[in-house]
Amino acid sequence: MKKKPGIYFLISCYLILGVSFLTGKVYAREASDEYPEGYYDGDSLPEKTAYLTFDDGPSEWTDSILNILKNENVKATFFVSAWWNNGKMKGQSNFQKQENSLRRMVKEGHVIGNHTSGHRVLPFLSSRTILYQFNSNQCFLEEVLGNDTPVMTIIRPPLGSPWSRKTSADKRKSVGNIVRKIGIVAMWTKDFDSTDSWNWARGEWFRSSPRLDENNPSYVHKMEKIYSRIAAKADGTGMVILMHDTHPTSRDVLDSIIIELKRKGYRFCTMEDFVLWKYGKSSKALLGIK
Repeated sequence: MKKKPGIYFLISCYLILGVSFLTGKVYAREASDEYPEGYYDGDSLPEKTAYLTFDDGPSEWTDSILNILKNENVKATFFVSAWWNNGKMKGQSNFQKQENSLRRMVKEGHVIGNHTSGHRVLPFLSSRTILYQFNSNQCFLEEVLGNDTPVMTIIRPPLGSPWSRKTSADKRKSVGNIVRKIGIVAMWTKDFDSTDSWNWARGEWFRSSPRLDENNPSYVHKMEKIYSRIAAKADGTGMVILMHDTHPTSRDVLDSIIIELKRKGYRFCTMEDFVLWKYGKSSKALLGIK
């Protein structure tokens, strides 16, 4: 039986129209005041591409994570916060404590993104305070890295708010109009949120301590859950993975996740790579930064 080329032509047209519709929908959203340019859950991603992202660091565990990434030849995006878990902003900042990890990120080709200096939830802040949270974080980084400091053009708001939860359109507009001037937003794929920060396992702690017990059944079970949420259900679709380098459970399961995703044919990219893929230009060019 001869093939009917007309049928295949129609199918191709439907596929093209479908992709065009989705792309148009995404860009229409970004044209509103509520959504600055960037990645949001549900946006298109290249197939079999994993974007590893880590929030809240640097911490005591970051250097070990960098070792794993180096051994696996994988680049990631780190959304850093100078004073995460230190609301009084006293003593040394996380940047000062973990200067070596930050320098390694730059040297080894990872992307450093802005996660605000104090990890405060943006919709509850004034416009002036939102700007201060991002700009001061850049300044704190410059104090530590000096001439090696990258401009943190990729940003992720703490808790993903106002774009990760139910928030009024007015709040999204007020935050969005500020954020669009200073960075490209990088949210995460909801189905590939590791949930590592949702609760603490027994035996887990955010720094070396007698509390740390990597053999505790609760600790091991949490690692298994993280692995299942990310690697086990990966089906070839692109994903922006959310993890936290403040959690030793994530550190200890990371190598297994990378190996399994590689086995499934995934490649690993940074959120700057995503910007180049989506917009055809760098984040600096999008923001008009020379």
